[in-house]
Amino acid sequence: MSPDPNLSQLKQYSILTPSIDEQHQIVRRIETAFVKIDRLAAEARRALELVGKLDEAILAKAFRGELIPQDESDEPAEHLLARVLAERQAAPKEKNRIIKRKGKMLTARDFLSAKLPSWPNDGISFQDLRSEFSGSYDDLKDAVFKFLSDENAVLQQVFDEKRSAMTLRKR
Repeated sequence: MSPDPNLSQLKQYSILTPSIDEQHQIVRRIETAFVKIDRLAAEARRALELVGKLDEAILAKAFRGELIPQDESDEPAEHLLARVLAERQAAPKEKNRIIKRKGKMLTARDFLSAKLPSWPNDGISFQDLRSEFSGSYDDLKDAVFKFLSDENAVLQQVFDEKRSAMTLRKR
């Protein structure tokens, strides 16, 4: 077996390495850096724990009246709450109005089924459908994908070069 030709070429080059003392110093610096990183990570974890308790501490201070200097002329909270309750009880009662829909809101699938008979021959964009449909975007998107992927798909997606856009056409 002949020696690797690349090995003989590599032996021609000298590779500079630091002295043993310098190598030990480099290792010490890296270890010192890792100690600092570990300490900072521990401090960051502790800070995150404290941030989690911050809302609770602020609310507690607010209820004790410690967030801002208190004005001695302000009425106590109990009196304020009693006054607000009395005002609410004295105010005329409004009846809850129930709003009835004139018609049933169409599902996205029903909307597309109702739209199909009048579907334009050159197709319609999803954005145009979206502007006509009053329901959720995700529901409409899911219904369109269902109409495109059914075994007997009634829609197909076609790139309209005139509009430079994807359109949905009846099959």
